[in-house]
Amino acid sequence: MKITGTLLILLALFSPNTLAVTAVYKDEFIGHSDAVNSVAFSPNGKLLASGSWDKTVQLWESETGEQKWLLTGHMASVVTVAFSPEDKTLASGSADKTVRLWDTARGTAKQMLTGHTDAVYSVAFSRDGTVLASGGNDKTVRLWDTETGKLIQTLTGHTESVNSVAFNRDDKVLASGSADKIVWLWDTETWQPKGRVIGHTDFVTSMAFSPKGDVLATGCVDTTVQLWDAKTGARLQTLKGHTEWVTSVAFNPKGSLLASGGTDGTVQLWIMTE
Repeated sequence: MKITGTLLILLALFSPNTLAVTAVYKDEFIGHSDAVNSVAFSPNGKLLASGSWDKTVQLWESETGEQKWLLTGHMASVVTVAFSPEDKTLASGSADKTVRLWDTARGTAKQMLTGHTDAVYSVAFSRDGTVLASGGNDKTVRLWDTETGKLIQTLTGHTESVNSVAFNRDDKVLASGSADKIVWLWDTETWQPKGRVIGHTDFVTSMAFSPKGDVLATGCVDTTVQLWDAKTGARLQTLKGHTEWVTSVAFNPKGSLLASGGTDGTVQLWIMTE
């Protein structure tokens, strides 16, 4: 797979020979009293979750902007949020070293997951919703049973904070990216390492598997987005366009586009081709 073009989503129009993309202001959701660290849409698109330095998680009706639930309980900044595949559960990771699971229909706490010894930076549900992965500043990845809240496994190997975790489409591989510049690929049946992805020259901040599960995209402080063969860990391509840190990457549902966001204030859209 390779990239055939780069676009910036900057409320701009593009030539007829390229994909035309515009971003238009729609709404503003006001409720947090401090900086917002993380946002996530529910899989059905009806809810938007936000986690903040104000120690709260807020759930919003995405169409109306009305606040549905204010979720309180964390004792420090909420760093990351993620919905389960069936929309019923929201996970939040915090600088208070805990992960919390919330019932999205009732706005109530379901579980508090304890085990991390430092701030939790990333959470991700398996595609079947039975396992939650969390990565944190304690250099570990932890796997949790979403039904019981019990710790399944602790994965060690990273030498710095784990900033991002992601499952592939069939839940057979878990990827973890770290400030140690390395991405580990883990076999989810044995929880043993399948391999390491090495190539970034600075902190790995974010990652996403393509919908087919064959490509892993990673974003980095080194200003690049890297594409990797998800099975072998071989580098497919280096995408250069950002002038500062790349903080987030995401594929569209068809896998035809990859978006990357950075501290340079731009969102860049990359066209994927076989």
